[in-house]
Amino acid sequence: MSGRQRRPIGRIPYVAGQPYGDCVYFAIDHATGLIKIGKTFTGYLLSRIRDIERDLGRPVTLLAYMSGDWYAEQALHKRFAHSRDHSEWFRASADLNALISASTPAPEGIAYWGEWSWFR
Repeated sequence: MSGRQRRPIGRIPYVAGQPYGDCVYFAIDHATGLIKIGKTFTGYLLSRIRDIERDLGRPVTLLAYMSGDWYAEQALHKRFAHSRDHSEWFRASADLNALISASTPAPEGIAYWGEWSWFR
């Protein structure tokens, strides 16, 4: 094998000034309108979205993400408990939408649905 390294599929590349490491993400299931507040590592964020799609059997859209660990995720679950539908899924609300808008938007040009996630 040559000295060229392969970039793992489903990774968000590091961009200076954007969150990297543990992150809390927001993804929407358009079929229900519910928003998932979850936690993962930015290096596995797109793979996590693929896993959610596989579990649901339909596409979801990554809306945004922000730096945060398990404690941050739990604090957000508590903060938006009034909007909780089930598990980590929440109904959209003005305060949740404001937080998503203030977070780092999902990178453009990413396709999610199907076997693979990739950058176009």
